[in-house]
Amino acid sequence: RDPDMSLMEYRRTTSNDDFEATPLLGYSAPRVDTLTLTTLHQAKGLEFDAVFIADAVESVFPDLRRGLSLLDQQELTNPSSDYSRFRLQEEMRLAYSAMTKARSLVIWTATSATAVEGSGRPSRFMLSAAGVNTVEELPSPGKGDRPPLTPREAESAIRRTVANPAAMPAQRLAALAVLAADPASMWMAASFAGTRAPGPDDGLVDDRLVLSPSQAQSFLTCPRQYALERRIRVGESDSAHAHFGSLVHAALEICEKRAMGTGRSHSDIGEALAALDQVWKGSEFGPVGSVWKRRGIALLERLWAEWPADSHEPVALERNLEVDLNGVAWVGRADRIERLPDGGLRVVDYKTSKTAMPFDSAKVATQLGFYMLAAAADPEISAIGPVVSAEFWYPGSAAKEWRRPFDSQYLSEVREVLVEVGEGIRSEDWTPRLGDGCRYCRVRGVCPLWPEGREAFAP
Repeated sequence: RDPDMSLMEYRRTTSNDDFEATPLLGYSAPRVDTLTLTTLHQAKGLEFDAVFIADAVESVFPDLRRGLSLLDQQELTNPSSDYSRFRLQEEMRLAYSAMTKARSLVIWTATSATAVEGSGRPSRFMLSAAGVNTVEELPSPGKGDRPPLTPREAESAIRRTVANPAAMPAQRLAALAVLAADPASMWMAASFAGTRAPGPDDGLVDDRLVLSPSQAQSFLTCPRQYALERRIRVGESDSAHAHFGSLVHAALEICEKRAMGTGRSHSDIGEALAALDQVWKGSEFGPVGSVWKRRGIALLERLWAEWPADSHEPVALERNLEVDLNGVAWVGRADRIERLPDGGLRVVDYKTSKTAMPFDSAKVATQLGFYMLAAAADPEISAIGPVVSAEFWYPGSAAKEWRRPFDSQYLSEVREVLVEVGEGIRSEDWTPRLGDGCRYCRVRGVCPLWPEGREAFAP
């Protein structure tokens, strides 16, 4: 928690069994309204307009469990008979300190389902703060009185008012007038404070459409996810796996350039490992970098130990390829293009993941089909020889056979798929598509096919 702490200070902290949370929040004058999420310990010395004490559940706050000290040094001053009372007093002081940090308002919250083990009962501190003795005495509005939190909840509440014969006639008429109003003006998320008005679904595609095979796969998986992630860049984040793949590709490019024009099918393992050392010096993995580097070394060692016997010298490395299909420019980069014994050319795409694509999927892979189409359309590549095959190589996978070839008889079908994807993206039809990837989708919270996503939009 404290990067400035010396090794001796860590040792002293450990020997004292002092594992209290270190306050890390410093005071800064707020320029705008902000929400500070903090532990009770970290908020020492600070003050706020309002304080929310969350998860105030018995066994969570107060937490009367015994400490995990191996020496049980608390027994020296607080024998077992008094330890629970000692812990309760400490927790009570913490509760008092938390409440005094508020200038005008303190709100306690508790739920029956908590992230950690608890009894599910509101904390005794909450009861004390509310001035009651039992949970039943806590002020709690009825379920029907709770104000709606989402547009659909609001609509349901208004419909119940319309259908409630006990409601006042004026209330029922007002509710009916709201329901009869233009839905676009009533249930839009933009009606909430601080929310921007929704924009059109089109306008994401430029006049000159440039796509890649990975974009095609993303669109085929779900057009809406493609629009949000690839066009609007929602949920975009750096990935350690992607960074690892880039480093391995860079190392392979460096060492394999030494084999070009020499008649060798590939460089030696010493050159490969030296290249990995070279690119790793500027990596950003930090403390876990050694783990990733060991994985890279294992990947290269297996690749060199099981290098395909039918592989000949490379004729191009990291080659930019482009092919025009019905006015759409498809671009990509081939990791390796090598000459085969019969004079034909094979395009190789290195994969650094631990899981290899199934053979049947690779046979019709859009990415491999694109490589064959684009390499054949490249004047310099086609002058060397005909492009006859394409493969994924997964030397880092657990599979015994890590090569995944494309079946060239499906080349025309891949071409048709790319054309259809290009037309679909150009038409900007972002209709969501259910599939296995939905459970891992980063934009599911704004997808109208899911309950959590439907609340973000007008019907």
